[in-house]
Amino acid sequence: MMSVTSIFVGTPKEIQFNGKTITTSIYKSPIQGPIRVNSLNISGDRQADLTVHGGTHKAVMSYDDSNYEWWKSNHPEFSYEIGCFGENLLTNSVDESTALIGDQWFIGSVILEVTQPRQPCIKLSARFQDETMLKKYYNSKRWGLYLKVIQEGEMSPGDPILIKTCDHPTVPAYLLPTIFEVPQSHLKEIQCLLEYEGLCPQLRAKLIRKSNA
Repeated sequence: MMSVTSIFVGTPKEIQFNGKTITTSIYKSPIQGPIRVNSLNISGDRQADLTVHGGTHKAVMSYDDSNYEWWKSNHPEFSYEIGCFGENLLTNSVDESTALIGDQWFIGSVILEVTQPRQPCIKLSARFQDETMLKKYYNSKRWGLYLKVIQEGEMSPGDPILIKTCDHPTVPAYLLPTIFEVPQSHLKEIQCLLEYEGLCPQLRAKLIRKSNA
């Protein structure tokens, strides 16, 4: 059964990496439920750089616990503790690779909507204190998902996740990086996404630029 294994929140802190001071909220701690989920974040969580993180379409980040086993098997050089990838929700049995943009997740009294895959940045390498981590994360294709809050409410660890597939045909969120890399080979998918009213405005603008390039 798909469910929420853990819920994490964190606030900005400064860390050192490669001789630079970086402000990040990637360090998060598990909390007990029920916890309030608002339109921009989970109560107690705060993003450090709102120009690239957070906002309506990146209010919550999920990561499935199956990813941890993959990382431990394929990259044992790192030490892993749950929440170390900066996720807000650690899920169980969610197939992130097939999640469609626009899919809605019903958890407790909250409704979330899949908007896009997580886009890793240098702060992930800073979290692991290893500059190779960013590339390894991208190549893993185990990115996690960003979610929009459709209905505010409360959720708790252990809550089941019920998924309603998007009524409008879209594409798997994990296909987005490929679409951006070779847009001319995915014009059908781009058109499908542009016809979806719930598409993130920043993604819409980027898809239009790519399709006209």
